[in-house]
Amino acid sequence: MNSNVILCLDDDPDVLSLLEKELAPFSSMFDIICASSTHAAQEILESLASSGRRVALFISDHALGEDQGISLLINVDNHPASFGARTVLLNDQPNIEVIMQAVNEGRLNYCLTRPWNDGDLTQAARKELTQFVLSFNGDDLLKYCAILDQKRLLEAHIENKLATFRSGFIESALGISDEALAQQLIQGLYEHFDEGNDKNVCRTYSEDHLLTHEGTPNSFLWFVVEGQVALLKRDETGVSHEVARLGQGSIIGGMSFVTGDVSFSTGITLEPTKVIKLNRALFAQAMQARNDLLPLFTSYLLRHFNRRLKRSINTEVKLQQTLQSLELAHKQLIEKEKMAMLGQLVAGVAHELNNPVAAIIRNSDTLKDNIGELINMEMSTTAREQANEIMAEACYLALCPRQMRALRRRTSNLSLVTVT
Repeated sequence: MNSNVILCLDDDPDVLSLLEKELAPFSSMFDIICASSTHAAQEILESLASSGRRVALFISDHALGEDQGISLLINVDNHPASFGARTVLLNDQPNIEVIMQAVNEGRLNYCLTRPWNDGDLTQAARKELTQFVLSFNGDDLLKYCAILDQKRLLEAHIENKLATFRSGFIESALGISDEALAQQLIQGLYEHFDEGNDKNVCRTYSEDHLLTHEGTPNSFLWFVVEGQVALLKRDETGVSHEVARLGQGSIIGGMSFVTGDVSFSTGITLEPTKVIKLNRALFAQAMQARNDLLPLFTSYLLRHFNRRLKRSINTEVKLQQTLQSLELAHKQLIEKEKMAMLGQLVAGVAHELNNPVAAIIRNSDTLKDNIGELINMEMSTTAREQANEIMAEACYLALCPRQMRALRRRTSNLSLVTVT
């Protein structure tokens, strides 16, 4: 007994027999039930509803007395056992009024005029049953491929799987923490790869075991189940520095495994570490065998890359801030050096000015003490002339400091004569 049936309604036994014969190719998936009156059809619908079965295709003759066939076809959605059933109307001749009545009511899917050609009914039934299955049996389309429209069913099946797959990439990981997501992924891999299998996927490494090596190709992916792994990165001088520590649930070698690039960093275990190690062939095998694992892996890998990107951005921001601080300190240092040099210059100028001022002050004291004697001192005519000449030259050479030394030597040699 099938859950879906084809209900045929006609008051002519020969027509019912013909319908049952031509619909036989569908009997493996759809039970074919015939009724000779609307009353019998109603009883069949009640029986189907009580047993949880439903009508997939309803074929009715329009001429059953006062258009009862049309009435039953139009109201097919009003009964739970026939809700959504596809409908085919049988006509003895193209009756436009009858057809338009059913069309206007929105419950006519196909109209077949008797006598029909061989294969017409089978073709119409295959088309309508395929549409019913697509609408109400979308989760199990493949089992109908042998008797219905295989191309449409396969396309719909693939599209359904892709839709589920696409939605799984986002919805499957929403609201799940990184730890829970990693646990689901690792548990799924454990279920697929038995710890005792010959592929040696589940491994335990000792301390200081090298997983990835910076700058070299990598074709493996490690899921850390227990333990810790340090990531090392070389600087310009070749010295390695620890840049991160990854623990349970982390992925090692993810970037190089997915992109095919060389390893970005060196991964080394810090303690006995339990891992799941996969190459590309084993990874593809697991993802194909377990459709639920690929969305989980993709979501977790995106989170893994997102965390690395956030760390890189934070590091870049900190470097920018440090660089700005260094630039500001450099500017402040330059300003301080300028002020220090200006202070030294001012001090030097003040010193240079202080020396002649001090000399003037000292000489003015001497001049004050000796001015009376100088006033009363008499000089010879020759000495007076020389003195006047020296004073004139001093005024002329005041702007030539280099010649003043010679002038002072001449002054010191000037002989003063006192007149008695």
